Amino acid sequence: MKQYQDKDWLYQKYLGEKLTANQIANICGCHRSSISRAVKKFNIVNKKTCSEVQKIRWSHSDALYKDRDWLYQKYWGEELSTIEIGKICGTSKTAIRRWIHKFNIELRAPSEANKLAQNRPGVQVKRSEACIKRWKVKDDSFRDEAKLRQMYIDEKLSMSQIGKQCGVCVEAVRHWMIKFDMERRAISECTKGENNPRWLGGVSFEPYSPEFNGKLKAFIRERDNHQCQKCGLKENGNAHDCHHIDYDKKNSRPENLITLCSSCHSKTNSNRQYWQNYFKFQQIKYWQNKEKQKELFA
Repeated sequence: MKQYQDKDWLYQKYLGEKLTANQIANICGCHRSSISRAVKKFNIVNKKTCSEVQKIRWSHSDALYKDRDWLYQKYWGEELSTIEIGKICGTSKTAIRRWIHKFNIELRAPSEANKLAQNRPGVQVKRSEACIKRWKVKDDSFRDEAKLRQMYIDEKLSMSQIGKQCGVCVEAVRHWMIKFDMERRAISECTKGENNPRWLGGVSFEPYSPEFNGKLKAFIRERDNHQCQKCGLKENGNAHDCHHIDYDKKNSRPENLITLCSSCHSKTNSNRQYWQNYFKFQQIKYWQNKEKQKELFA
């Protein structure tokens, strides 16, 4: 029979010696849930409340870490970590941090703690490969205010471009910009011209052919029943756009023009080959239907 299965023994340990379920479990070499079940089974009355258990748990009057001067000397004087102090006292680092906070002792910054750990013989700080790769900086010029201002303001490089040049992420560049109180450019300014992923070498600034005038646009809209040929939206006060199917602004033949609403027209700025084939096929069907109608009414 196991010790905790003896009611008198369990009663003495739990209420007489005021041990916790964890402490009794350590003596018996079992889980605390086994002790809790035995307490309920034997109906041991006057069960301790959580507050009483905590008082017992933290009532070690001989604990060294409860002395402020001793704790301050170990933490700041001897520069030991909370883990190392915990090992000396036979407790967890959480308990040490709790008493450091209770005594209003200032905690070291994580960076300072890492430096101390690196300089301590026999202690190796574990870092993942991703972490090591992240801190391999090609060029630390982004940490220099003058150089960072030159790249961002004078050369008008984006944060992403500066990051690629220096071998760091965008967040690192943004962090140093905030530190140097640098004003960021507006998103619209950042995506102008060559910085825009849809930049096609300034094609949009090419002039339209003289034939592409208001009269021709009105004819195309009339031909398409003032309806978007992609989504079917009818004009409602505002005229729809006339789109060049082959994206050639000088090719303003009616079969190369199609009526689109502003929303569908904006979609045609990307994936141009797809839209070119899509609308060409649509126009072929349109003219084939026209020919059939002519034959029927001839």
